[in-house]
Amino acid sequence: MEPGSRDASSWPVVGEEIRGQREKHWVRAPDATVWLRKRHRPARPFEPAIEVLALELARACYIEAAQATLATWTDAGGAPARGICVLRFLQQNDELVAGYELLCAVDRAYDPERREAHTLERVVHALRHHEGLTDHPLVEPFSRMLMFDAWIGNTDRHPGNWSLVRRDGSLRFAPMYDPAGSLGAELQPDASLLLPSQSPSESERHEVAHARYIARCPSGFGDGAKLVPLEAVVSAAAAARLLSASLLPTFETALRERVPELLRTFADDALPAVRKRFIVDILTRRLAWLKGMG
Repeated sequence: MEPGSRDASSWPVVGEEIRGQREKHWVRAPDATVWLRKRHRPARPFEPAIEVLALELARACYIEAAQATLATWTDAGGAPARGICVLRFLQQNDELVAGYELLCAVDRAYDPERREAHTLERVVHALRHHEGLTDHPLVEPFSRMLMFDAWIGNTDRHPGNWSLVRRDGSLRFAPMYDPAGSLGAELQPDASLLLPSQSPSESERHEVAHARYIARCPSGFGDGAKLVPLEAVVSAAAAARLLSASLLPTFETALRERVPELLRTFADDALPAVRKRFIVDILTRRLAWLKGMG
């Protein structure tokens, strides 16, 4: 399904989602499918389009990801609201096991209240432990997700933003979801990174600023003592031979062919031209960065 916007005003609420900090409700579409409706954050007005774009881009790169659409609706007070709706990917008898739940089950020393305890080493250990108890690969899809996160600059892959699906005692890796903190979603309209350089000196400063932006990108992971940038997580994953360079040509093809197509589907009020230019630019830069790390 191509990105677009749907009016979800008539979709009845069938449940409340308590995971996460943002207001979320499960709603039922006219075709009886169930979607998670998430209101956008006022401080990040273009985050909904970026989340939908990132999910579609992941699917274009053969990474299993949730399906989402921009949406508008009327809230309980009668005021207009907007955000996204994400199609429920759990089937009957499926149970979602969040990352922090998996880590707690395997590692008694893990404290889910300490975000810095969400380390790459712990995650891989837990996944390998459960991989021996199921018929599905777990480390490989996690690694593919991490590689994609590195490309889009996902700042928030915390232990509630990745999960497994349990069915009849068997576990499989859940489709990727909630990549909202990516592709500069946090940048405010006056951010210098969004503006094109006008002179050679500005261009040089622009290059330095972009390199610093990539290097400082957060990750949602820690080293046991503190949170660490995505660059450190990717470096550790590469050293542990968790990342596959075979994804890089896929990213390159998607950047050349699929990204322009996807960006054209978003109206300017959902994703302004300056944001679209930045997305192409940062994807190009981050892909070069990833190639350089290999």
